[in-house]
Amino acid sequence: MSEIKGPVMDGLKKMEFFKHLTGKVYLSHYQAILDIDPDTLNL
Repeated sequence: MSEIKGPVMDGLKKMEFFKHLTGKVYLSHYQAILDIDPDTLNL
């Protein structure tokens, strides 16, 4: 998941959503892509 806005993030935390998530949460799409494929910068 990426680009989750503050109020939505707060709601997901209250619902304990992240206890069931097997992946990561990123502040931006760019950070997520770099984590998945670090060679993206070499394009």
